[in-house]
Amino acid sequence: MSSLVFISLHIANQKEEWQKLYMNRGRLLSRVFSNLSMSGVYLQNRPLINRQAGALLENQNVKCLKVYSNDDSIIYEHNRDADQVSSVSWPGMRAIKKRFENNDPMPVIDQGDHSVFFAPIVFDMKNYTDEGRTINPDASAPDGSIIGYVAVAVYKTAFSSNVRRILIEDVLLHITIFAFGMIIILLLVGRWIRPLSNLAGAVAKFGQDRSFEKLPVAGGSDEVGRITEAFNTMAETIMARDAERSRIEAKLRHSQKMESVGTMAGGIAHDFRNILTAIIGFANILKLEMGKDNPSRQYIDHILATSARATKLIQGLLTYSRKQIMDQMPVNINRLISDLENIIKRIVRADIRLDLRLSEGDLIAAVDQGQIEQLLINICTNARDAMPGGGTLGISTARRRLATDSFKGFSPLTTGY
Repeated sequence: MSSLVFISLHIANQKEEWQKLYMNRGRLLSRVFSNLSMSGVYLQNRPLINRQAGALLENQNVKCLKVYSNDDSIIYEHNRDADQVSSVSWPGMRAIKKRFENNDPMPVIDQGDHSVFFAPIVFDMKNYTDEGRTINPDASAPDGSIIGYVAVAVYKTAFSSNVRRILIEDVLLHITIFAFGMIIILLLVGRWIRPLSNLAGAVAKFGQDRSFEKLPVAGGSDEVGRITEAFNTMAETIMARDAERSRIEAKLRHSQKMESVGTMAGGIAHDFRNILTAIIGFANILKLEMGKDNPSRQYIDHILATSARATKLIQGLLTYSRKQIMDQMPVNINRLISDLENIIKRIVRADIRLDLRLSEGDLIAAVDQGQIEQLLINICTNARDAMPGGGTLGISTARRRLATDSFKGFSPLTTGY
C-alpha cells in the first residue's frame, strides 16, 4: 500500500514539475516576443515585426503569434497551420494594462491542445534602436508605457509526450524496485533490514524534495545491492534531466545577452563614427590651409592615418552588430580579404594557421562590402569551431565562368565571369 502511495505521489510530482516547465516556457516565449516586437509596434511596421517573429517561429512548439495595438486591433498575425486559434474569451487591452499596473501575472488561456500566453509590449527608450529614432525622431511615448500586447499560442504536444514517457518509465522502474524489495524482505528480512531501511528512506526523501545522495551498494551482487544500484541510476537520470533543463534555460539567457551586446556595440560604433567624421574633416581642412613645407603637416598626416585605422575598427564593430545598410558598389574581393586578414587572425586560435591564396589580378564584384565581410567572418568562425585540435584555415579566390546550369533557380543572374 505504501508503495502505491509513493508512486502516486511521485507521478503527481512529475506532472506538477512538467506543468511548471510548460507554463514558464510559454511565459518566457511571450515576453521574448513582446520585447522583439516593441520597435515594430511603435513604428507600425509589419515587415519589421514579421522579421523579429521569425526567431520564435523556429520553435516548432509555437502554434500562433499575434500582435495587438492599444485599441485591440491586430497589427500582426501568423498561424502555423490551418486550425485557427480562437480568441473569443481573450482579455483585451484594458485587462492586460490593469494586470501590468497591479504587477499581477499575465493571463494564460487553455484551449485543448495548446495554451495562449499574453505579455504587454512596454516601450523602453533604452532598447529603442538608433535607427528607430532616426526614422521616428518625434518619439513621444514615455518609458514604461504599454503600446500594445502579444499573444503566443504554444502546443502542449511535446510537453505531454515527455510527461507520459517519463511517467511510464518512472512507474515501471518504481514497480520493479518495490517488487524486488518486497521479495527480498520476505526472504531475508533479518540480514538485509538495515540496507533496505536506508534505501526506503532515500527513496522517500527523493520523492519529497528531490534531494539525493548516492547510496553505497552493499551486498555486492545480491538483490539489495542491485536494487540500490538501480535506484542510484534512476535518481541520477532524473537529476541529469533537471540539469539539462537548467542548461537550456541558461543558454537562452546567454543568447539574449549576446544580442544586447551586439546592439550596444552597434550604438557605440555609430556614435564613434560621427566623432571620427568631425576629426577627419577638421584635419583635412588644416591640411589644405597649410603649406607643403609646413613642418606640422606630418602631424596632420598621422592624425588622418590613425583615424583611417579607427574607421576600419568601427567597420568591424558594425559588421559584428549587423547594423550596416545594404550598399552595393564595385569591390575588389582580393583586397577585401587582405584587409580582413588581421581580424580573422584574432577570431581563430593560435593553433590554427591562416593560409591565404588569392588569385593574381583584381577580382571586382558589385556587392555590399559589409555583407561580404560578415559572410567571411561567419565562415571563419564556423571553421574555427570545427577544428578543436587546431589545423589550417585556407581562403582562396579564383576567376570562373558560369554557365546557365551553374545557378539554376536564380533567374536574376546571367552567364559570364
